[in-house]
Amino acid sequence: MKKVVLKLALCLTLTATFVACNNDDDKNNNATEITVENLPVNARTYLATHFDGVNIVRVVKVNTYVGIKYDVTLANGFEVEFDDDGDWTEIDGENQALPNSVIPTNILTYVTTQYAQNFIVKIEKTTLGYEVDLNNDVDLLFDDQGNFVSIQP
Repeated sequence: MKKVVLKLALCLTLTATFVACNNDDDKNNNATEITVENLPVNARTYLATHFDGVNIVRVVKVNTYVGIKYDVTLANGFEVEFDDDGDWTEIDGENQALPNSVIPTNILTYVTTQYAQNFIVKIEKTTLGYEVDLNNDVDLLFDDQGNFVSIQP
């Protein structure tokens, strides 16, 4: 009988721990689905300019340790991330070519010259510049002026 009580107590403890950890994860996530109208004006303007006619499927506002970000999913499969000011920080084409209009001129010139048979499927702004992923799995690094730095290992 004592063993049964100990096993039951252990099961209850593990269950309580799992539930507590699960609740903490939900609190730390801080993600809320919002409407397009609640995006910053800069983000709405950017989407209308570069993805005109493409429906917005989902907008999620996320509170991170460095501030607010917005994750936007488009009907064509693209995902665009914006910072709290509504400036883009990442555009992921999900293996589709990004529109040329979203790529800084120096980067677009370099890629079309050096990788004429390929195209950009993802671009991300970083603290040092830009990370660019091509459809051939080559990842390139550029400085904040869009000048080529290196191929990312």
